[in-house]
Amino acid sequence: ALPLSGTQRFFADYLSGCIMYIAPIFGAILLSIAILGIGTPIVPEINEFWKNFDFVLKVIFIVLIAIVQFYTLTVLAIVFCGNTFESIFSIFAFNVLIPASIACVWVALCQSYAYGIDQSAIFYNNIFTSTSPIGAISFFFIVADSIDYADTFNAFLYTKWIIITLVVTALYLIAAYLLYRHRKAEDVSKPYVYKSAFYTIMTMSTFCVLSLFISFGVFPAFLCYCMGVDGVFGYICICLFIFKLFTNVFI
Repeated sequence: ALPLSGTQRFFADYLSGCIMYIAPIFGAILLSIAILGIGTPIVPEINEFWKNFDFVLKVIFIVLIAIVQFYTLTVLAIVFCGNTFESIFSIFAFNVLIPASIACVWVALCQSYAYGIDQSAIFYNNIFTSTSPIGAISFFFIVADSIDYADTFNAFLYTKWIIITLVVTALYLIAAYLLYRHRKAEDVSKPYVYKSAFYTIMTMSTFCVLSLFISFGVFPAFLCYCMGVDGVFGYICICLFIFKLFTNVFI
């Protein structure tokens, strides 16, 4: 057999992992629907479920898209890293800090008393709901809460969310592929193959912490103290990661 190219290897690994990730969930959904179908003549209350079945399918599709986005973002986070510890840390950081940073930027805008800005509006905006699995969960609850108004369901907003989310997920996949192609074999043991990823994580973390302090109206002197402590802590973490001290301690 001929050896696989880098592109073939990447997409083979991605698709096989994605299928193995989704297949059990998809099978469980089909099995649940089949069980409900069998029980319909016996339990009259289940008829209510079938009346809103098309709405239920829309909600299930949101869950499946969120799962694919989580998997893709996880692949992107792993590509940045060279060993297990930093990979686990980056998966958590990417999935949490992306929506947290977007929310903190919005909170900072609201704290400036800008006219016409509603602080809770960010949780309904595609910039939040379409860029991370946490945002997809937020959109899931928005749609699920509207089940009592299924007849007036806004198909345009639903379709818009699907298109934007799929485009963002595709961008994550393209970024992961390009980074994977430019990885050097000798960088495998490094904590971070691309150090810019770690500095980005640290910057987003610091921004979120400071935004929370500002939003809660923390006294400026205490804020300066926290900035100093956070800066020292960040410097120590950077040194630990760069010189692989975490690898020596935990592995």
